[in-house]
Amino acid sequence: MSSPCKRRDTDVMKLMMSDFTVEPINDGLNEFSVEFHGPKESPYEGGVWKVHVELPDAYPYKSPSIGFLNRIFHPNVDEQSGSVCLDVINQSWSPMFELKGQPRRADLDMNHHINNDAYIGWVLECVPKEIIDSHEVQTITLEFRRECQQDDVVDCLTAPKNGFSELRAINGSPPVGKDENHNLQFLHLLRLSNNGSEINRGHTVWRMKPAKR
Repeated sequence: MSSPCKRRDTDVMKLMMSDFTVEPINDGLNEFSVEFHGPKESPYEGGVWKVHVELPDAYPYKSPSIGFLNRIFHPNVDEQSGSVCLDVINQSWSPMFELKGQPRRADLDMNHHINNDAYIGWVLECVPKEIIDSHEVQTITLEFRRECQQDDVVDCLTAPKNGFSELRAINGSPPVGKDENHNLQFLHLLRLSNNGSEINRGHTVWRMKPAKR
């Protein structure tokens, strides 16, 4: 199975294991519908919406197509077509973006707070496999913004830090940021899915693994 297919299957399975209702269309994972409830303490609380999601063959290097199947009044949704109008889905899409994560009981410390190892684990899970296979972590920097609770659903977003424009892609991935020592750099963001509140920001630096003798 190719790397894009593995990424697609992994992302869709994570979505199916979340609190959303996911229904595949045409017996495949490239097209499906997602049903979800409006976030609590928001104007959409109590509502139920359904979106149609279509993943292109080039996913995750090309953004998915997402549209609401029932009407919703939202500034980022076209009222007539239901199309979602967000930069992250259109111009700013990155194959480094992940979907969902949720703390496990094992992630809690004795005070029922999410331990630091869990945050680091989420950050590392967002890094492309080809980077992990060829590089090793040199530094990890996390800047905490707020606490995360056990029942929270978390978005983990990772994108290459801006680097030299002449960088070439790695295994078909988009160019990634490098520092003056040619180490790869990534920026990470953990945030709550329901309201977008930031949990922490991260920065990782990766150096090439030494050649095996």
